[in-house]
Amino acid sequence: MLTISDLSYAALTSLLNISDLSTFLFSQNTLDKELELSYMNQKSHEKTGLSITKNRPLNVNDIFNIHRAEKDQLIETLHTGIVTHQRLQLIRNKDITLVDVKVVPLTIENSQTFLLVMATNLDQAIFDEAPTLIDRLANRSLYMHTPHAIFVMDDLGRLLRTNPAGLGLLEYREDECINMHFTDFIDESDHSHGLKAFQAVLAGEVTETVLLGLTKSQEHRHLKIKGIPIQDDTKIVGIVGIVDDVTEEKATQDLLKYAQLQYKSLFTNNIETVATFDLNGKFVDLNDATITLTGYQREELLGRSFEFLLTSDVKALTLDFFNSAQSGVTKEYETKIIHKQGKVLNIYVTLIPIVVDDDIKGINCIVKDMTEKIELHAQLHHMAYHDHLTGLKNQMALYRDFDKLISEQPKDAHALLFIDLDRFKLINDALGHAKGDLVLKQMAMRLNEKLTSEVSVYRYGGDEFIILYKQTTFEKLTSFSQALIEIMSIPYLIDGIDVVNTPSIGISTYPRDGIMLDALIKKADKAMYFAKREKKSTFQFYRDQLPAVTEGYLETEALLRKAIKKNEFVLLYQPQIDAVTKEIFGVEALIRWHREGHGIIPPNDFIPLAEESGLIVPIGKWVFEEAVRAINFWKDAGISPLPVSINLSIRQFYQAELVQMITSILTEANIDPALITIEITESIAMDATSALPILKELKALGLTISIDDFGTGYSSLSYLKKFPIDYLKIDQSFVRDMTTNKDDRDIIESIILLGHRLNKVLIAEGVETREHVDVLGQLGCDMFQGYHFSKPISKNAIIDYYTTFNFDQQ
Repeated sequence: MLTISDLSYAALTSLLNISDLSTFLFSQNTLDKELELSYMNQKSHEKTGLSITKNRPLNVNDIFNIHRAEKDQLIETLHTGIVTHQRLQLIRNKDITLVDVKVVPLTIENSQTFLLVMATNLDQAIFDEAPTLIDRLANRSLYMHTPHAIFVMDDLGRLLRTNPAGLGLLEYREDECINMHFTDFIDESDHSHGLKAFQAVLAGEVTETVLLGLTKSQEHRHLKIKGIPIQDDTKIVGIVGIVDDVTEEKATQDLLKYAQLQYKSLFTNNIETVATFDLNGKFVDLNDATITLTGYQREELLGRSFEFLLTSDVKALTLDFFNSAQSGVTKEYETKIIHKQGKVLNIYVTLIPIVVDDDIKGINCIVKDMTEKIELHAQLHHMAYHDHLTGLKNQMALYRDFDKLISEQPKDAHALLFIDLDRFKLINDALGHAKGDLVLKQMAMRLNEKLTSEVSVYRYGGDEFIILYKQTTFEKLTSFSQALIEIMSIPYLIDGIDVVNTPSIGISTYPRDGIMLDALIKKADKAMYFAKREKKSTFQFYRDQLPAVTEGYLETEALLRKAIKKNEFVLLYQPQIDAVTKEIFGVEALIRWHREGHGIIPPNDFIPLAEESGLIVPIGKWVFEEAVRAINFWKDAGISPLPVSINLSIRQFYQAELVQMITSILTEANIDPALITIEITESIAMDATSALPILKELKALGLTISIDDFGTGYSSLSYLKKFPIDYLKIDQSFVRDMTTNKDDRDIIESIILLGHRLNKVLIAEGVETREHVDVLGQLGCDMFQGYHFSKPISKNAIIDYYTTFNFDQQ
């Protein structure tokens, strides 16, 4: 920094004013740091035509046509105190003059700092020569070093000259390609196109085209060519071609075009709902599936926020998810929308941010309609814990509710009331099962009237019901049981007939009579049987000293043992019909007891006792032996081997030597295991750990497995994936009223849909009318079984039935 402390500002400006150089003094403004003009001498005034006035202050930009970098260099000089030289453009009466400047920082009078700028004109000859010299040097540098290929051709299309970039592009040496015709560098498929463009340039047009080029090694390259005519006076004597290799660019464009087409196809044709939103949640684009899902037309949605579709209970949470997606995070969640017609839909949403150059530009949205799945899940869940016929809770619900109650209130007194209807079998026999079902439904309605926060009602099976009474006392139970008998004993009006059906009730209490549900049920059951034997239409608390409740059991058990020895059991066979082939597929073996002096006794009257006593094991062995004898009997009669379905109870299923017993019987009779289907109930599936190994062993023998009465018992559904199950038998209680009850039909449709998705064969039991056949066929059921085709018949009758069966005449 030059310091002149003894020189005043006035003295300095006087000295500068007599200088032949254009001289300027600048100071830096403290507010905006701009270089303001403090002084300019007479020479500067003449050069620029400018004057300093109070009304118009001047800064460095008024004096010089200066760039930011040049100005920064001046300011840096002011602060460093080092004298510098620059070349600037002086504004000369609105023209530009190139000048050399010497920049001197100095301090005068009381440390006031200035920037002294002295300008000298460049020699005029340099100005005159500079354009030609610079243009020549620039042109040569551009020609040699540009990445663009440059080709010079004569008016015949022969190559006169090319630059290094051109030689590199075509892979030729210069001496190899000079005088070659430009078409030698173009694929034959593009010759016509190239010649047409060449003629256009010769006509004076500047053209631009893309041709498929050929290198020396015959590699194809996409070339973007700009043709410029070379004109001598009025005559065009040649062409300059500026060429860029756009092979990769074209490949990228093709890929981008393909991606765009692919995206458009995926967007437009996607069966799922796909929409695009801006950052305000307004529809920008949508596919046809969106219209189907919402019920709104495209023009009703575009430009409108999706918020109006949301139900009020999910709106806040859904908007939070959308706002989160705006931060660049993909979000997946469930929510609900309202269809245009008012139906609420459950949907699963995936939000995908649209990111361009690290900025979120919008949101892509993919939606799956989960309504049907959720409704089906709810329906199946309801089926799992409710009895289909009465609508009451079932055994599964009882076990669930009891476990929950004991875990929450283990020290309180609770009770089980086991209810059995007196003479219900007589109603079934006299009026039929359909009328018996009506009685059960009306009974359930009356039991529902007794529901409170302390009382829960369950259908245990058949005509048996259980009530779970929470936090109770002896007095409450006595009063409640009396009221229950009174309301259940009121006559039921069935087809104009007053039907009286009274209940017998057995009561066990927790924890006095037991702490496990099975023990409490067993004791309440025993108390109920005592009440039924003693008087009927009464109730009985369980006590250890109940007299001889099992005497009837012992008597019947003894008769069953004699029945096995006296060969009083018979097997009947009910045909199963293939819905597609309309032929007999197989039969189900059904046991009957022909008790001497009592006629035919149905299985419901003796199988439970056989199960409890253990006699079911030898009886079950006899059933297998008789079934395989029947298969060989039909085979000898000339009938193609008929598969036979055999029911296994829980006691049979878990007997220690089940697999060995079946293997021995099949081997001795020389029966193909594939002809035997084992039918088990859903309750067996409750203990999957124990059941699965047994099922796998049975399956390994070559047997097929069927779930009987599907939909009425245990329905966690997970066992359908775990177990090697082939068939699902739809319980007849669903089939019976399916033509008049929409709920029954919907349940059957759901079961068939579920079964087919799991690759199971569906068999409908209880098919009693042609209308049943038609509706089940429409729903996709695979097989039919029921009285419409045949009641259970003997093995001899099967031969006549098989040989005369005609599906359309049934």
